Amino acid sequence: MHYIRFTKHDVDDVIKFLVNDPHALDSVQRNLSLSRDDALTFIKGLFNEAISSGVSYLAKTDAHEVVALRLSTFRTRDEAAEEAQGLPYEDLSTTLSRTLAMLRTLHQQFWAAVDPDINKVYFLMAVLVSDKYCGTDLADNLIHHNMDEIRFMKVDGLAADAAIFHSQKKIEDFGYRVVAEVDRSTFLSAEDVSHDHESDKAGIVFKEPWRDETIGAHIGC
Repeated sequence: MHYIRFTKHDVDDVIKFLVNDPHALDSVQRNLSLSRDDALTFIKGLFNEAISSGVSYLAKTDAHEVVALRLSTFRTRDEAAEEAQGLPYEDLSTTLSRTLAMLRTLHQQFWAAVDPDINKVYFLMAVLVSDKYCGTDLADNLIHHNMDEIRFMKVDGLAADAAIFHSQKKIEDFGYRVVAEVDRSTFLSAEDVSHDHESDKAGIVFKEPWRDETIGAHIGC
């Protein structure tokens, strides 16, 4: 497996992966209660930030097929105050609009909850893996790939969408704690809310760099 920094030159290959793999967007659909079309729109809206950050990666096979994607970025307190986390979406469905409102609220809560000395965090936005590689360590390897570069970028902590870890136990196993949380039902209609996730809440998790993980901690699919 080859881990490659995600650049603008990879966008077409990544979209091909997301469109052609029937399960690549399953986690986004489930975690954010989105249709497949809305999930694809949401992920594509993260591309510019993920690419400009320089810390997003994709996994390719020897045949140059994209089979996994890690979208990462940096978030700062100053940008949050300016609501710079807004994403470049147009002509949104009602459900996606509500989902984005939920995520904006989470980010506001996050910065209010963490220590005021924390001004810059590495943020793991999404991890997407082909169904062919569920049950392997690909997601874990991609999440941890080249994290040494983050150590030299003077971040005050690591944050992530809680849903990436699938369960409270896995959040704890990876050394994170929940610092921001909202009820999905506050933002989404009863028809929109998926019942496939463990919790009725959406959250952001955080850990100080470089808090150890439980040996054998595993993301899975």
